[in-house]
Amino acid sequence: MATPKRGARGAAPKKKPAARAAKTTTLTIASIRASIVALSRSDLPEKLRCSVSDLLFHAGRLRRSAKKLREELLANSRLKPAVIDSLPFCIEVLEEAEDEWQTLRSKGAPKALKDARIAAAKLRGVAVKALRHFCEEDNELQVRLNEIMEGDGDADLVDDLKKLAPLVDANWDAISAEKKLPRDKSDAYRKRAAQLEELRLANEPTPEAKRALEFRDKAFFYLLDAEREIRKCGRYAFSEEPKLAELFADPFGSSGGSSNNGSAPPAT
Repeated sequence: MATPKRGARGAAPKKKPAARAAKTTTLTIASIRASIVALSRSDLPEKLRCSVSDLLFHAGRLRRSAKKLREELLANSRLKPAVIDSLPFCIEVLEEAEDEWQTLRSKGAPKALKDARIAAAKLRGVAVKALRHFCEEDNELQVRLNEIMEGDGDADLVDDLKKLAPLVDANWDAISAEKKLPRDKSDAYRKRAAQLEELRLANEPTPEAKRALEFRDKAFFYLLDAEREIRKCGRYAFSEEPKLAELFADPFGSSGGSSNNGSAPPAT
């Protein structure tokens, strides 16, 4: 049998190194979390502008539409793959952040504060529902209601009740048919706001809870920015196909409060 030919020093010929794969950015839960942590909370809007549950619901629907129409989206708009690919991770991170925040928020809170939160949220909900329904044609009022957003922090609730009080009085004749509205009108809203504010100030959240809330808020706006980028590009890509374009309509309108600070995943 012939002996394999060797080099000058008796070594077998070296194989050529395989070509290096092009460097790519791999999105993971960890990388999304790191990007969110790096955001500055002071650069984001003060209030969420819509509830976390609403954002997660609409983002979930968008995720399904974007997945189904991915190729058309990428081919017919400036949307980058990283933005679409980040959406499931952004949703998961916000879900986890919301769970952690709500757990820490309730942990150690006295019963009086918990009860006041529940009562305030119900009071806010019944007023918004009545004003939406009975004053539907009052465009100016509806715009004002859009500015009273469904935040879930104690400070948000206090602020919302204070803003709703004069609206309840001003539109009482129209909304009084709603039996769940308190008969003392705006007084009930001011009193509940004052009670919740007093309890909130007497029961400051722990440092751990504050950090959880800050991360939750950052995760909210990170997801919102990615969602809006996909929706904007979707409306452009399917501008001549109304039924498909409708899948990318903005459910929050101008009130969604995007941070507009480039916090969406990098377009790489």
